[in-house]
Parts: sequence; structure tokens; C-alpha cells
Amino acid sequence: MDISCPNCGGVDYDNNFVCQGCGFFINQLPPGTLLINRYEIIKAIKAGGMGAIYLALDIFNEQNCAVKQMFLYEEEQKINDYITRRFLSEARLLVELNHPFIPRVLDYFNQSTYNYYMVMDYIEGCDLYTYVMDRLKGLPELLVLKWAVQICDILDYLHSRPQPIIHRDINPANLILRNKDQHLMLVDFGFARPVNPDKHMTAGIGTETYASPEQYNGYGEPRSDIYSLGATMHFLLTLQESKKYKFCPVRKVRPDVSKKTEWIVEKAVEFLPQDRFSSAKEMKQAITG
Repeated sequence: MDISCPNCGGVDYDNNFVCQGCGFFINQLPPGTLLINRYEIIKAIKAGGMGAIYLALDIFNEQNCAVKQMFLYEEEQKINDYITRRFLSEARLLVELNHPFIPRVLDYFNQSTYNYYMVMDYIEGCDLYTYVMDRLKGLPELLVLKWAVQICDILDYLHSRPQPIIHRDINPANLILRNKDQHLMLVDFGFARPVNPDKHMTAGIGTETYASPEQYNGYGEPRSDIYSLGATMHFLLTLQESKKYKFCPVRKVRPDVSKKTEWIVEKAVEFLPQDRFSSAKEMKQAITG
């Protein structure tokens, strides 16, 4: 008998019982579940192929938080090892970061072999993919430029650290417009890594239409994030997700957008890293200058 999604009524579920129609996780932790006698689950927020995110209450501090649950597969040890490494790497990396527009990791733990959790700041807001799709048209140019400057500031912080960090998955779904101040937050550091020019990174990482050619081949560097930001700007302006490494001119879709903004997007998504902006700081100066 097919399981009917209690959220949308669909019957198409993946192996983790995530509804393919609306993303509802049927095996979610029920409200009231208490993790390590501290974090009380309030409700599920969303789920994907590798995990689920919940709104929870930290009963010690009486504050809301987000709890990220990692999925593991009992019969797939190689996959489990990869997922666990990625999960722990994200937690350890985020613990070291201190930026007002990057969520803090407050705690991480496992309760059993197949249950790993990460506790983070809860961000009440809307991701930019949902935001723009709800409007069914490209966003105002000045708004996109304002957001691009905010992302440049976050990237400048990451790329200017003693050991620079690249995010490797900047796209509209990983940018949250926070309700309380309408500022963007950069989330999902699962693919983020410190830059090591002597070490080949995993190939095929990132969201395909937003990942740069060199990153997709395992050679990500700070200008790879610049490429992803340019691809994000292109989508927000045109409402078109481009083919891999091919972007239609912004003004062909949005003739009201200025030539300067079109040039900024085109330079950011140049195929070769050396043809892009040299840094997030330089890109910000181009936008604001």
C-alpha cells in the first residue's frame, strides 16, 4: 500500500521517505522529542536526500534553534563514511567562524550509529529560490545588487582568513533572507573547504548550474565562489537557470537592466578564473563604484 503524504497527498517518496512532491519527511522526529535531554523538537522545517532540519527549543537557554539531522544508510558503509565526514567537517568548520551573517554551530553530537545531529542558530526567513519563484519574475536590479554586495562581504570574510575557506555551493537556495532585518544569511557549509592549492578536491561538487568549471573538476578556489555569485545574480534577474557554463545575456531577457550590471554578471561567470573579478572585494567595488 502506498504511503500518502500528509502534507500534499502525494505518494512518490524516495528511500528516506521524503515526498518528491513537496519535500515533507514522513519519518520526521515527532514534536516533543527530546535530544540529549536538552533540545526539544518543535516541528520539521524541510528534508532532503541527506538530512532533515527541525525547529527546536534549547530548554537550557530557553531559545529556539535549528537541529540538522543526518541520514545514514544501514547497508551502504562507503556512503555512510562519506556523509559522516562531510557532516563533521561542516560542524568543525562552522564552529571556527564568527560572522553576523553566517549561522553559528552551537553543538553537535550523535545518539547512535545512525543518528548524527548539529545544532545551529535558527534563522527565520525565506531562501532566495523560493522568494523569486513565488514572484514568477526577475527581481528589481537595485535589490539584486544590494544582495550581491552583502554576499561579497561574507565571501571576503571567508576568503581573507589565514587559511581561506571556499563555500562551493553558493546558489539561491542557500541564501536566506532573514525576516527580522531583511539581510541575507549564507547557509549550508556541507561542501565548504579550506583552500589547499596542493591538494585535489572532490570533483563534481556543488549545484551544477552554479558551480564553476574548475570547481566541478576538483580545483575549486576563491574565484569559484565569485562564479557562483554571478550565476546566482543571473538567476535572480532573469528567472532562468542557465545551461552548464552558458549564460544568455541578462539584457536579452531584462532590457531594463543596466549595461553595467550585465557586465558585472558576465565578468563574474567568465569560464577562466583569471578572467573574473580577482576577489569578492574587487567585485563589491565594481558594484558600488
